Amino acid sequence: MNAKLKRGFGVAGVLWNLVGVSTYLTYVGLLGAEGAGPPPGGKALPAVIHACYAIGVFGGVIGSIGLALLRPWAATLLWIAFVAIAIDWGWVFSYSGQPSVPLGIAVVTIALMLALVSGRPSRMSQQSSTKNA
Repeated sequence: MNAKLKRGFGVAGVLWNLVGVSTYLTYVGLLGAEGAGPPPGGKALPAVIHACYAIGVFGGVIGSIGLALLRPWAATLLWIAFVAIAIDWGWVFSYSGQPSVPLGIAVVTIALMLALVSGRPSRMSQQSSTKNA
């Protein structure tokens, strides 16, 4: 994939993930107390899932910035963010009782797309290049 296309995905990823950061900050009550916590009738996130939510959104922003700057570490962060978001939304789908399936599918799909565009994590790329030498 050429550099301009990767940069474009990185910029779009930053914008997308900033929306995720704002929803996270709203959930924890930093952007308005009225949106804090789970929606009415929903279950609160367990601590591990809450941590996955934070890792996913903040890792996604930083990884997307790295992707826009074509940094090799971006792949590692975006794959970690994808796994964290997949765990978070897996819990939401299974246990929260909230009908947010379309949003969750979109979030997980976009996280996977950003991770795939970024390529393999940099350490794996270095190991495979030394084996071929």
